[in-house]
Amino acid sequence: MPEAYDGFISYSHAADDLLAPRLQSALQRFAKPWWKRRAVRIFRDESSLSANPHLWSSITEALDTSGWFVLLLSPDAAQSEWVNQEIAYWVGHRDPKKILPVVTGGTFDWAGGDVTGDAVPRSLQGVFTEEPRWVDVRWAKDDDQLNLQDPRFADAVADIASTIRGIPKDDLASEEVRQHRRTVRTAWAAGGLVTLLAIAAVGFGIQSARNADEAERQAQLAEQNATAEAAARAKAEANAEAEAAARLEADTNAELAAQNAAEAARQAAFARARELASEAIGVADSNPELATLLAIQAIDIAPEGVEPPKALINALWRSAQADRLIGTIEPGSDGPTSATVSDSGDRIFVASELGVRVQMYDADLNLLWEHIEDTSDSLTMTSITPDGRLAAVAVVDSSSDVTSRESGLPDDGLPNRVLVFEGSSGSMVRNLEFPDCLAVDTPAFSSDGKFVAVGAGLQGCERDGSLHWVEVFDTSDWTAVAFLPTDGFGASMPEFAADGRLFVLHPEGGPLRAFSSETFEPVEIGDIGGRGDITDDGALAVTSQAFDVTVQNIETGAVTDLLGNTEIVISLPHGIRVSRDQHWVAVGTFGRYTSVFDLATGERRFRFPSGPTIFSSFDSSRQRLFTGHSDGSVKIWDLSDEVTGVDPTGDLGAFTWVNGNNFTIGADVGALAAIDPDTGMWSIRFFDLATGDLLVDQGVSGYEAIAVSGNRFAVDSTTGEWVMFDVDTGTSTPFLGCVITPDGLCEGTEDPAHVYKLVRDATSTRMLAYQLDLNWFYEGRIFELDGDGSLVRDLSDEPLAAHDVWEPLALVSDIVWTRRNEVIMAMNVATGDIVWERVTPGGSFQMSPSGEVVAVMSSTSLLLVDVGTFEERELAIEVGAVRGMSFGPDESELALGTADGLVIVDLDEGAIGQTLLVPGVSDAYWLNDNSAVIGTNRGVWGIVSFDTDAFLEKTRSGLRRSFAPAECATYAIDPCPTLEELQGG
Repeated sequence: MPEAYDGFISYSHAADDLLAPRLQSALQRFAKPWWKRRAVRIFRDESSLSANPHLWSSITEALDTSGWFVLLLSPDAAQSEWVNQEIAYWVGHRDPKKILPVVTGGTFDWAGGDVTGDAVPRSLQGVFTEEPRWVDVRWAKDDDQLNLQDPRFADAVADIASTIRGIPKDDLASEEVRQHRRTVRTAWAAGGLVTLLAIAAVGFGIQSARNADEAERQAQLAEQNATAEAAARAKAEANAEAEAAARLEADTNAELAAQNAAEAARQAAFARARELASEAIGVADSNPELATLLAIQAIDIAPEGVEPPKALINALWRSAQADRLIGTIEPGSDGPTSATVSDSGDRIFVASELGVRVQMYDADLNLLWEHIEDTSDSLTMTSITPDGRLAAVAVVDSSSDVTSRESGLPDDGLPNRVLVFEGSSGSMVRNLEFPDCLAVDTPAFSSDGKFVAVGAGLQGCERDGSLHWVEVFDTSDWTAVAFLPTDGFGASMPEFAADGRLFVLHPEGGPLRAFSSETFEPVEIGDIGGRGDITDDGALAVTSQAFDVTVQNIETGAVTDLLGNTEIVISLPHGIRVSRDQHWVAVGTFGRYTSVFDLATGERRFRFPSGPTIFSSFDSSRQRLFTGHSDGSVKIWDLSDEVTGVDPTGDLGAFTWVNGNNFTIGADVGALAAIDPDTGMWSIRFFDLATGDLLVDQGVSGYEAIAVSGNRFAVDSTTGEWVMFDVDTGTSTPFLGCVITPDGLCEGTEDPAHVYKLVRDATSTRMLAYQLDLNWFYEGRIFELDGDGSLVRDLSDEPLAAHDVWEPLALVSDIVWTRRNEVIMAMNVATGDIVWERVTPGGSFQMSPSGEVVAVMSSTSLLLVDVGTFEERELAIEVGAVRGMSFGPDESELALGTADGLVIVDLDEGAIGQTLLVPGVSDAYWLNDNSAVIGTNRGVWGIVSFDTDAFLEKTRSGLRRSFAPAECATYAIDPCPTLEELQGG
C-alpha cells in the first residue's frame, strides 16, 4: 500500500493538546522548498479525521499508510487506551524500528534492555531490542517556546524531521537556513521590482492622462449630450448588481461559518464521548452500575455515524452482567445498618445502629412503619420470624456502657433491652429488659416463631456465675423457659435450626454450643469455633477465623476450606450467611465486595461491589440477597439465573449443567449433553437449529450424542448400550450393545465388550467404533460402521488398531484425530501412520463444520491446522480454560466458551474481536452472523446477540436509575440526563 503520510502523531489530548498541532505545523514547514505546499505530510487525528465517522478504521488506514510513528510520551499518554491501541496496532502491522519517541512529560529511560518510566505505555514495553533514539521536549510548555524562532524547539523539530525525511540533521538545518535566506532575498527583490514598476506606472499614467484629455476634446458632442435618464438607469443597475453580490457573499460566509461551527461541535462531541468511554472502561469492575451509565452516555453524545469502540462495548457487557443491584434502602441514618428478611421477602426489618430507629419495608421497598426513640442508646442485630409475624432488635443502653458512661452521657433511665414488634403493624409486643448487663445482643427466633433466644453482649454479663449465656423466652406468654451458660468468647450469638435445636456461636472464635429443642438440654458436638452461621438442618457450620472461611461438620468436627485454592477474600470476612435451602453462602467483607458461593462445590457464583458489609440475609427463594453496610444503606441483589444479554428459549429442568464442547448438529436439530449436578444424572437434550429454541419435550438418557444422518443421533445411553435415537419419531433402537465378531455378526454374550467411543466422518455418515475389554481398557478393536450403525468392515487387524488410542476426537475421510494424554495427533486410517501431532496441555479440540480446519485451544494460544496440508497457524490468544468452541457460519470466527463469558475470535485478524460476559459458557452454536445459542454450567439456555444495537436496546431497558447529581458533577455531565432519556437514547 502506498504511503499517504510521512508520519503519524500519536498523543494524549489531555497532555499534549497544544504541543501536537504546533509540532505537526513545524514539521510541515521546516526546510520547506518555496515551491511546495508543505515539506512533509503528517497525520494527526483532529486535523485529519474531520469528516470521517469511522474512527478506528480511519486511524488504522492512516497507520497502514504512514512512514513513521511519532509517539508523544507523557504519563497521561501511558494511561491512554487510544495511545496503547495505536502502539499495539503499529507493532503488529508495521516496523517497530520506525517508532520515534518524543518525551513531553514524566520520566523515560533505557534500563535492563527495555524502556522504563511513568511516561512509558504498557504496549511499548518489550518492543525495542536496543535503546531507541528519542527526542526530549519536556521543557516546551507555552506558545513562545513552541515556535521555530526558539532555537531549542527548532533543534528538536530538526531531529524529528531529519529522521522522517532521511536527511542528515546538519544538511536539513542548512537547507532551512538556505530556504529562509532565499525567502528574504525574494522578498527584497520583489520589493525593488515593485518600486520600479510603480515609477514606470506613474510616468505612463501622466502621458495617458494627456492623451485622454486630447481624446475628450475630440469626442463627439452626441456623447456629451447623453441623457441624464440613461446615466441614472445605468447607475441604478450597477448598484443593484453590487447589492446582490454582497448578499451572496454574506450568505456564503454564513453557510461556511455554520459548517465550521457544526464540525467544531462534532469534534468536541467526539472528544467528550471518547473521554466518557475511557471513564466507563476504568470503573467497569469496581462500580458496574456507574460504568453502564457512563458507557450509554458516551454512546448517546457521540457524533452520528461513529461506531462505539469494541473496548467500550466489552466493558458494557462486563458492567451490565455484574450490575445486579436491584434496590437500595436508605433508612435515614449515617451509622451502620443491619436488616433481616422474612422467608417470603415481603417483610424487611431494618435497624440503624446509631440511635434507636427501626423500620419495616415490604417487597417493593415501601416503608410500612417505623419506631423511633429520642435516646442516645444504639441498636445491634435484628431478627424476624420466617412468616414475618414478629420482629426483634437488641438495644444497647449507652449510659450503662463503660466507654459511654465515662464520657459523661446522661442516664436516660432505659436499660439494655430487646424490643419485640408485631410485624404488620409495628405495635410493641414486648420489652425484654436486662438492667444488670452492660449489653445484650443478637435475638433469634425459632423457625416456628415459638421461641426467641437472647444472647449476652460482647462485653458479657455476669449472671448466675456465667459471663456468657443465652436466655430463651416463650413468645406466647413471654416467660423465660431456659437459661443456658455458653462459656464462650465475646457475645453469645444464638441460631435456631429448623428442627428446633439451638446453636450458639461466638464472634471471637469461641466454641460452638448446641442445645436440644423444647428442653434445651446441652448436646455434645465436635470441636467447632468461629463466627458465622449454621445450615438450616443444623448439620454444618460456616464460620470464619482471621481471613479463612471454613465449612465444619457439627457432629464430627470435620473441616473443609470453602475458598479452596481460589483467590477470593480481599479483606477480613464479615456477615457470613447460609441460604435457608443450604445451597448458597454469602460472605461479606470489610473491603469492597460481597461474594456468594455454592456451598456444595465452593464455586463463587457472584461477586457484588457492595462496599464494606455488616450483615447479609437471603430470602427463601434464593432470588435475592440483602446486605447491610457501614454507610447506613441496605442493598438488594438479584441472584436469579437470568443473564443480561441472553434470551432464554427453554427450560433444561433438573439437568442444569450443560457439558462442555458437547454440541453435535443434525439436519434440523442439534443435541447437547446436560447433567444434573446434584444426582450426577445425564440426559441428551435437543434444540431447533433455526430458532435456537430448546425442544423441552424431547430428550433421551445418555452421556454423549453423535449426529449420524438427518435428525438421527447415536447416543451412548446411561444403561451401558448405544442406541440410535430418531428425534422426528421419538424412538430409540439399540445397536452396538454386543460384541461385533470379525465376520460381521453382532453376537451377544453374557459379558459383552463395550463400545466406548464413536466418531463420525465430517464429510459422510460413516463412523468408527472403538471398543473396551471387560476391564474397561482399550483393546485395539476398531470397526467401521455405516449411517445405520451396521458393520462395514473390521479394522481390528489393521495398522490403525495397533495404536494405544485413548480418545478419538474427529474423522475426516482417511484421517482420524485422536488424543492421548496431552498429545493430539492425526492418523491415517488405512496405514496407521501418524501424519501430525502436537503436545497441547489442557487443549480443547474442535473440527470446523466443513472438515477443513481443526482448532486446538491451549492455555496460552489458539492453534489452527489445515486438515488437507497440516499447515499450522498459531494465534496468541489467552482467555483461561476453554469449555467449548464453535466455528461461525463462514468459519472466519470462532466462539470460545469460558468460565467468564463468550469470547469471539476473528480468525482473519488473529485477535479477539468481542467479549460477552455470560458466566460459565459450556458450548455454543451460531444461528447466524449476529447471534448464537449457548448453554452454560448454571442452568441457562438461550440466545446471545452479537449485534451492538440489539444489546444496547436491551441494556437501556434494564436501567434502574440515572446519574446521581454528584456523579454528574464528578464527570462534568451537564445537563444531567433523566432515566427516561437514558432508556430512550
